[in-house]
Amino acid sequence: MSRRDLANNSISWIPPLMFRNQWRLHILNLQHNCIQTLANSSFYGLPNLRGLDLSWQRISNVSQGAFVGLRSLVGLDLSSNSIKIISSNVLRSASSLEKLVTDEFRFCCLARHVTLCLPPPDEFSSCEDLMSNLVLRVCIWVLGVVATFGNILVIGWRVRFKHTNQVHSFLITNLAIGDLFMGSYLLIIAGVDACYRGVYFIHDSAWRSSDLCHLAGFISTFSSELSVFTLTVITLDRFLVIIFPFRVRRLEMSKTRLLMAGGWVVAGVLSGLPLINIEYFRNFYGRSGVCLALHITPEKPNGWEYSSTVIPSTVPVLNLASFTIIAMGYLWMYVVARTTQQAVKKEQRSSDSAMARRMTLIVATDAACWMPIILLGVLSLWGFTVPPQVTTLSLPPSDRDIARCKTFTVAIDAA
Repeated sequence: MSRRDLANNSISWIPPLMFRNQWRLHILNLQHNCIQTLANSSFYGLPNLRGLDLSWQRISNVSQGAFVGLRSLVGLDLSSNSIKIISSNVLRSASSLEKLVTDEFRFCCLARHVTLCLPPPDEFSSCEDLMSNLVLRVCIWVLGVVATFGNILVIGWRVRFKHTNQVHSFLITNLAIGDLFMGSYLLIIAGVDACYRGVYFIHDSAWRSSDLCHLAGFISTFSSELSVFTLTVITLDRFLVIIFPFRVRRLEMSKTRLLMAGGWVVAGVLSGLPLINIEYFRNFYGRSGVCLALHITPEKPNGWEYSSTVIPSTVPVLNLASFTIIAMGYLWMYVVARTTQQAVKKEQRSSDSAMARRMTLIVATDAACWMPIILLGVLSLWGFTVPPQVTTLSLPPSDRDIARCKTFTVAIDAA
């Protein structure tokens, strides 16, 4: 007997060594049964088996030695299952395997020697760790720690010591709080990378659908929204005071508190909406391993319109608008300040140069932070596919961590 068809038999368990001494069997069809676990040595005794169909089961756990003894296996179908637990060495004994059919590409990472593995990888599929190289791992830890403790220091300093310009100090404190959340996000991602080092691809699906990933996505988005809003308010406040010193009254503390309270509420609502359990936002934050709704593919998944217009960490719209306001505002302020200084005292050119350097640094850090995000967003909207390596390298460090530089720069400028 070279073929055995055991499909649709309500089989729920395969005892170890059940098929021992079945050396003549070449094809085994077990599809449409109720198997939940593949124990060690489930198929031992089938040295000449070439095809094994385990599709349409309820398999959730595959033991490391489940396929021991299948040295001639060429084709394996594990599709239409709900595999949650599987060993990284489970297919090592199937050295002759040429075709593997599963539900997720991550299982292909277990058998990199096969000629054909389905499904094919998509833009987010990878056999790498969450942080694919040592540079990224070191950077995310360093930036996360520096962002967390640096912003705690800024907040403590602003709270402890009184400043002449209380409104501006209050805005800087809010900016530091927003960036402190980003430091927490970075530490979460760094911790998950360390926890799953070497076996991340096995846990990729479970991680991206987890509550912690969704929380990390919320924190990241909330931080970006709040930081962008606060930076814009700081720029507009300084712009009105410098350009229209006698026409427009400066922000009062009571109005500033109301304005920032509104910013916190709006940021919280916009960041929390994707957590609502509706089809449009299905796994919104779980589209990538870093838990960001990255719109970097030509496809239009659920919620792509939202991520392309609202989420500042993923799209050009809010980033480009904010950067334009900040850049034009500081440029105008510099031109007015320089003109005024030349008209009053020519000996103040050294002060003029210092102001130019500070403003250039502010605009340059904004550009360095946002331009990669804007470019990736525009390319994706135009139908270009951005490689996941570029996304991993550009998005987590650039959009968030240069925000630490902006906090530092604006704080110096406000001093």
